[in-house]
Amino acid sequence: MIPAIYISEYLKRTDRGKSVVKQLEDYASKDYYYLKEVPLNKNEWCRDYMPVISSDGEAVLFNYKPHYLTSSKQGLASFPNQKKICKELNLKYKDCTEIILDGGAIEINNTKGFVSEKFIQ
Repeated sequence: MIPAIYISEYLKRTDRGKSVVKQLEDYASKDYYYLKEVPLNKNEWCRDYMPVISSDGEAVLFNYKPHYLTSSKQGLASFPNQKKICKELNLKYKDCTEIILDGGAIEINNTKGFVSEKFIQ
């Protein structure tokens, strides 16, 4: 079975996202995986707001509400309706809405999870 990689449908509409989508499409054409677009959002990086797979293999949905997007109308408009997206994609998950966490800050390594507060390039 070929695995899916989820990408935001919004990503290909952004200048910086077009090249990312092109690279992913090139690899997908080699049958390494297939691309599945995440609908219903205005946020290009779906890793941040999609469910995270825990060490036991179950998906967990955190409350995506980063402080750096709450100070503008444009930022607030980029908050996706996570539950509606999961329903549209038929994704099952455990709900952890009381925890505000950016999924992009989580790395799972075997049975250990690592959460970072900031990303430094």
